[in-house]
Amino acid sequence: MNKLLDTLLTDIQTRLGDEFNRNFQRQAFFDKPWKPRQGNKNPKRGVLIGKGRGRLWKSLRSKIRGNSIVFTSNVPYASVHNEGFNGTQSVKAHSRIIKAHTRHITARTSLKTRKEIKAHNQQVREHTQNVGAFSRSMEIPQRQFIGDHPKVRSIIKETIDDTILEFNKQLEQQLKQR
Repeated sequence: MNKLLDTLLTDIQTRLGDEFNRNFQRQAFFDKPWKPRQGNKNPKRGVLIGKGRGRLWKSLRSKIRGNSIVFTSNVPYASVHNEGFNGTQSVKAHSRIIKAHTRHITARTSLKTRKEIKAHNQQVREHTQNVGAFSRSMEIPQRQFIGDHPKVRSIIKETIDDTILEFNKQLEQQLKQR
């Protein structure tokens, strides 16, 4: 019986993991599309995939703990996107490095061609700016990628049915051999 339960949990873990990964490809939680980015200048850019690194997507892990399957992420903003957030966030005092680019253009006349030649000289200056502690209001819409859904329940039911059917076939074959 333990072997059947282990097989069931492993099969459900695999199938749900695949479906939760497909949510990133669908840009939706199964049949509910994610709200688009605010002020998105690049329509090809994914909503939660960002610039293509897919750090959130790649961070998804699942573990079997007892009789449960737990999906986790080590990315700090995973729960904010999965559940949404509306409130204030406190930002600690910190320093920021500001880079200033200066460009010097010098012009001179060529003796051979009698045309003006421009020479560009670019410098980068850095200075540190201290930023005091502050709080900001944030509203991040829910863009769920993991959780309960009728499709999740149907995948679990199908997996249980398929696994028990396969287990019964194997049991019948073993009984016939004896």
